[in-house]
Amino acid sequence: MINQKQKATAFNKQFVNVVKHATKRSSRKIDKHTKALPSIPIKITSIRVSEAITHASKNNSGGLDNINIRHVKHLGPLAIQYVTNLFNLALNLNVIPQIWKLANIIPIPKPNKYPYNGTSYRPMSLYYLQ
Repeated sequence: MINQKQKATAFNKQFVNVVKHATKRSSRKIDKHTKALPSIPIKITSIRVSEAITHASKNNSGGLDNINIRHVKHLGPLAIQYVTNLFNLALNLNVIPQIWKLANIIPIPKPNKYPYNGTSYRPMSLYYLQ
């Protein structure tokens, strides 16, 4: 029987990059040049946000705030405008809230697979628990 630590180790070997990353000088010059280029502001409309919410699949899972898509589908026009402004700010300022990037990855074993291989598990991400 495989214990939790062995499972985590096998899973981590599959997804963790052990190669040290090094940036080349030429890449840094390109990055400086790219940052200096003028950018066209991204403008998402509240109509597009409403359409995206309408077409989102129904699902009961929620995030840290325990809000799921069923709640979001009942937002009024003022709340839709607030969400639209939030998305526009995040995209145009290139700032994504840190909490949107965090998740717990739970390894789900695939049937009839050897449990000591990282490829024997499916990653399932859940919102980050503090």
